[in-house]
Amino acid sequence: MYFRIGRRMQLFGVCDTAIPIQKNYLYDEHQTIGCDSKKSHGPNSVISMLHHYLKEWSCDVPNLVLHADNCCGQNKNKSVVAYFSWRMLRNCHQSLQYKFMTVGHTRSLVDGCFGLVKMKYRRQDNYTTQHLVDAVNTSAVCNEPVTFPSWTWYEWDSFLSRYFRPIPNMTKVSSIKFHSDGTCTTNLGKFTLLKSVPVGMPNVLTPGGLSNERQSYLKEKVAPLMPLEYRDSISSS
Repeated sequence: MYFRIGRRMQLFGVCDTAIPIQKNYLYDEHQTIGCDSKKSHGPNSVISMLHHYLKEWSCDVPNLVLHADNCCGQNKNKSVVAYFSWRMLRNCHQSLQYKFMTVGHTRSLVDGCFGLVKMKYRRQDNYTTQHLVDAVNTSAVCNEPVTFPSWTWYEWDSFLSRYFRPIPNMTKVSSIKFHSDGTCTTNLGKFTLLKSVPVGMPNVLTPGGLSNERQSYLKEKVAPLMPLEYRDSISSS
């Protein structure tokens, strides 16, 4: 099994430090935006899950402060920034601040909650999505699972790029305060993000599913190594 690529699950977490409770988004490789788990952590994926979280659990928070890594290498900062400006234009919050952790930081509270999940996950057999859901549920009182299709994938990236412009020198930005007029204030100065007033919502995206090649691989290479009762589910899409 060491040399086989088993069924892949993705994990994305948002932690409310005031409680603290972390919502852990779990989605299988056939449920990602791209086929065979592709585009699982791109801007459309991240913003769709963040949008669901804020809608379900933070819609009544007037003054919102978010902390995150400045992941410039994953090329999603400009879309996430535009999304927060979009929320302010829709009067979802009275104020919204987005702060990046110091470069070279070790761990955050989200990482700590992930660590508790890993401790549980590594000490049990995991053959199905439900096994991972159980691992999250029983890892610690701070961890709660959220499974697909509780949320919807949206084409945020192209939608937001039509209405908002990126902040220059984004790698040097450490904090952003968004305003309801489409502007923002950063540690580098004030910028106008809004190009034109957004209309409607982005298009809904359908999960990419599993390719025939991936299904065949799971059935032929991975399933024979699993307990009999789980073999049929390993290659299903």
